[in-house]
Amino acid sequence: MAHTKRPTHKATTLPTVFAAQYGYQAIMGLGCGLNLTILILLAPSVAGKKDVAVAIGAANQFRLLGGAIGLGICTNILASKVKTDLSPVLSSEQLKAILLSFQLIEALGPAAQATVRTVYAEGYNLQMRVLIGISAAEVLATLMMWERKQSK
Repeated sequence: MAHTKRPTHKATTLPTVFAAQYGYQAIMGLGCGLNLTILILLAPSVAGKKDVAVAIGAANQFRLLGGAIGLGICTNILASKVKTDLSPVLSSEQLKAILLSFQLIEALGPAAQATVRTVYAEGYNLQMRVLIGISAAEVLATLMMWERKQSK
């Protein structure tokens, strides 16, 4: 195993999960579910009767495509963060193993485990900051679609 000197950055999250986080996840899930329902309910009012199926299908396709792109972005952010911050701490074999399965952290010593957990927590925080930026861009894009005189 390579040296286990900890990086100089500080952890941005605690290693424990607060019970309130599960409530926040439920609120997020409820919000996503309600948005999808509203999208499907509004499609018939925006599209003509003959285009309702196309409008709902396009909305679902864009939702799935956006999710796939978002997953790719988040995966790359985390992998880059882990590779950059853990390459001085872990051997290349250990780093490859951790990138394949986080469960392999159990094979590391306590100091290395703490460092890996810290880097993953910081990577998660970085993912959330990027997603907040994307969400802000979505709000701006939605506002740009506003019409003074509403159609239909």
